[in-house]
Amino acid sequence: MASRFICVVVYLSDDDADRSYRQIQRGLITVSNPVRPNLVPTPRNGSSAASNDAPPRHIGIIMDGNGRWAVRHGLLRRQGHRRGFSRLPAVIDTAADLGVSWLSFYCWSTENWNRPVAEQCCVLGLIRQFVHTQLPYWQDRGLRFAWSGRRDRVGHQVHDQLVSAERVTANNSGMTVCLCVDYGGHVELAHAVCELARHAAAGRLNPARIDEKHIRTFLYQPDMPDVDLLIRTSGEQRVSNFLTWQSAYAEMSFPSTLWPDFSPSHLHQAIREYVDRDRRYGGLSAAVIPQGTTKDVVVGTRTSGSRDDETSVTA
Repeated sequence: MASRFICVVVYLSDDDADRSYRQIQRGLITVSNPVRPNLVPTPRNGSSAASNDAPPRHIGIIMDGNGRWAVRHGLLRRQGHRRGFSRLPAVIDTAADLGVSWLSFYCWSTENWNRPVAEQCCVLGLIRQFVHTQLPYWQDRGLRFAWSGRRDRVGHQVHDQLVSAERVTANNSGMTVCLCVDYGGHVELAHAVCELARHAAAGRLNPARIDEKHIRTFLYQPDMPDVDLLIRTSGEQRVSNFLTWQSAYAEMSFPSTLWPDFSPSHLHQAIREYVDRDRRYGGLSAAVIPQGTTKDVVVGTRTSGSRDDETSVTA
């Protein structure tokens, strides 16, 4: 008797496909050779895939729109913040599944202290509760936690919870979840400059030899890679003092979605747009390299072997 093979193809939405893949990883669904949903656009015109086809190494997210979401739904601002924090686990899960190395959230800025005391207490309390409840799961997944920001003003309960989470997850090798709490890019750079000046005054550092590596050494998280993709929800198009040093070459995404409505499908879309962009770092795109160039041209890096490699040119 001839054997028969039946193949059933099921088309899933982005959210369903992502949810199914996570279930496969956790052993809730058993399949042979599971395939991750593809985020990389199909190369056009028969060309090879762009060199930017990998997911971003570091994604920074400005979670904007909690208050406006609450107003639209006839709720209090604190309910908007609570809803906003409820979106983080799914976004973290998705980013970790995609192979992102760092995922940073702008939770509380140095300027947010100008908000009413009740809102300050609400948001800082939600930060503490969020880290406390998520820590066991981060441990199970091998995720690392990092805190970027000032550590002298958030209150001892929040401080102790964040520091403890850093210590407990320090040896984990998975994605780093970074919460930027009491963070401001200008304050971070001022802190680094003060530390450099102190070391120079003590004779431990030659001021004439200070370079970018020395500055990075004194940032809040020296091992934090540069931001590849910066997402700000709610449609506002500004970076608001977020990771100022690290975002110098970041690709920007400004979806109109308010943060409490942000989902894994929105993250997928932002990454699709990211991988379809041409990151040149001051070099030339392959499409505009002059014919007859005799030296190798490095595209998408900060160095170039072209004849004009000492001249800054905007293509």
